[in-house]
Amino acid sequence: MAELTEEQTQYEISYNDIYEKLTSSENDKVIGMIAYSFYKEQKIEYMKSLANGDNVNEKLKEFHKIASLPTQQEKYISDAQLFIDDFVDNIADSVLEQYSNQVNENAIMSKIQATKPHFLTGVFQSFLASFLIVIFTGKLYFLLGQKTFPWNKSFKQY
Repeated sequence: MAELTEEQTQYEISYNDIYEKLTSSENDKVIGMIAYSFYKEQKIEYMKSLANGDNVNEKLKEFHKIASLPTQQEKYISDAQLFIDDFVDNIADSVLEQYSNQVNENAIMSKIQATKPHFLTGVFQSFLASFLIVIFTGKLYFLLGQKTFPWNKSFKQY
């Protein structure tokens, strides 16, 4: 394996230094890793914008100097915290909505079960309705008289 030049070594040190600075806190390791991904995204966009020329390495060193500034690293960390906050808020909203829908569905089902009559109650209601219809029809038959029904004539002929 070939030895690294001083320029390549300096590049590697600044590259690792940014990662180490962003992920130095054990409590906020995930935030640092997300911040580093924002750094990498910005670096890739910057490299794509560079024209293939002689000063690419110099321009990349300048980018690393800017990215190594404490204010820039604070911006990466702040963006990462906002990203995580939005992510957690979206998950919490989703879980809350699912839970709310489930609670509403359970409340509706319990109300339906409370208003739904028992099977034997339904049978009794059907029996009572049939019995009342028979009584009503019988009373109607006697009140109107036997002659008013057309089927009585046919029965009397036999």
